[in-house]
Amino acid sequence: MSSAVFNAIERATRDVAPAHAIEEDSVAAVDAQFRAANYLSVAQLYLRDNVLLREPLRREHIKRRLLGHWGTVPGITFTYAHLGLLARDFDESVALVVGPGHGAPGVLANLWLEDALVAHLPTYTRDLRGMTQLARDFSWPRRLPSHLTASTPGAMHEGGELGYSLAHAFGMAFDDPDTIVACLIGDGEAETGPLAAAWQSTAFLNPARDGAVLPILHLNGYKLSGPTVLARRSPVELRALLLAHGFEAYFVDAAASSGANRASAHHEMAAALRWARERIRSIQLDARTGMPPEHVSERANSPRTWPAIALGAFFPTITLVPSYSDAQKTSDASGQFVTGAPRHQQVQARSPPCSDRFSTRRLPHPATFTRSRSSPARR
Repeated sequence: MSSAVFNAIERATRDVAPAHAIEEDSVAAVDAQFRAANYLSVAQLYLRDNVLLREPLRREHIKRRLLGHWGTVPGITFTYAHLGLLARDFDESVALVVGPGHGAPGVLANLWLEDALVAHLPTYTRDLRGMTQLARDFSWPRRLPSHLTASTPGAMHEGGELGYSLAHAFGMAFDDPDTIVACLIGDGEAETGPLAAAWQSTAFLNPARDGAVLPILHLNGYKLSGPTVLARRSPVELRALLLAHGFEAYFVDAAASSGANRASAHHEMAAALRWARERIRSIQLDARTGMPPEHVSERANSPRTWPAIALGAFFPTITLVPSYSDAQKTSDASGQFVTGAPRHQQVQARSPPCSDRFSTRRLPHPATFTRSRSSPARR
């Protein structure tokens, strides 16, 4: 595509969303939920005891077998909190399909915070005991899996096999005319064939009788094996790609969302979601009242363009005990990880070596939990 076409698209799609300011109290509430969910997610990945860190962290507080994924979690918790705010402020029916379902700690943390988890799994009460149990049971056989599965309350999409989230989101929208189905798509998942094909589903979406799908493309830069393609595209290229699929993109830059900058990211995301809701309901109102569509896109000669959000990279860091660190890079002796590598997608430390107390005890292989009682256990 020529630079002249790039420039035309950039001019035509710049500042697509008007300002939608939210109150500072709402920003503070969303940020509190975001930070609490992130903390609970880290506890699930690393801790088996002392989950509130009321005493100095010791080796025996760390899980002896670390398994899970961190890199996608902050994007999930960020999106989850903001969709809750949108549903509350506008009394909307909003569903969330989580494509990167390997970020299960982020969803489980929010379910625990909302008391939705204990309603189905009474073990996980909203107290220290329930929180400790949540941390211990994560990624453990016959307890809480490391991915979103059918056993997760409210889940209708399994996140272990990537690529099907957008198709499932459209299927849900076809069944429910009043629901906005937000679909969080990982940029690694976006490289799969099923996801690439699912963008075409807008051709079958009828706003007069169907719901709406709001794709949220989480550009955190890496998949497990390396850099992602879409995160290396320029905003102009991404806008052109999404526009070709029938979506108009709003970019939310959360790459520097730490400390004081986090408030800016919250304001941007809230404005993006309010713009998307307004756009969706306007398209549906036009179609359901027989009015001509107001959102004719001259750029693509298309009858309508649906909203989409491109969520810029989250690169949060976790401070760990330095002696446990095996990340590619650390910034200093404090053990704070430097981001910008695929390693941040997974747990960012090795399982700690067993202490003297556990030197002769090892975790049983997961296969021992599925063997018959008469079969010899694997040591």
